[in-house]
Amino acid sequence: MHTLTLSDHTLSDTHCQIRRRVGRKITIRLILATVMSRIDCCNSALAGLPQSTLAPLQRVQNAAARLVFELGAREHVIPSLLQLHWLPVHWRIQYKLCCLMHSVPHGNCPVYLKNTVQSASGSRP
Repeated sequence: MHTLTLSDHTLSDTHCQIRRRVGRKITIRLILATVMSRIDCCNSALAGLPQSTLAPLQRVQNAAARLVFELGAREHVIPSLLQLHWLPVHWRIQYKLCCLMHSVPHGNCPVYLKNTVQSASGSRP
C-alpha cells in the first residue's frame, strides 16, 4: 500500500479500491484512523504557522472528504467537510489547543503541562 504523503496530497489507490467495496460508513472510519489521526498528530507544534505551511494538510483533508463522498476534483468539498463534522485544519488546531488548555485547571492534562502552565490571577473585565 502506498503511504499518504503531504507532498502529493492524494490518497492511495488502495484507499479508492477499499471505498468501492466497503461503503461510506466503513470508509469514514478508515479515513479517521489512517488520515485524520496523522493530521491531528502534534497539533500544538502547528499552532501559529502560516497558512502556506498548513495548506498541504488542508489538501490532504480535502482529498479524504472527496474519497468518502466520491467527489470529483472540481466539486466543492466544503459541504462534505460540514457533513462529516470536520473542521478546517487551522480551526482544528485551535480547537485541539483550546481543549488541551481547558483540561489544565481540571487536572485532566499531562503532568508536564500541569507543572508548566500557571493560571492567571485577577478579575476579568
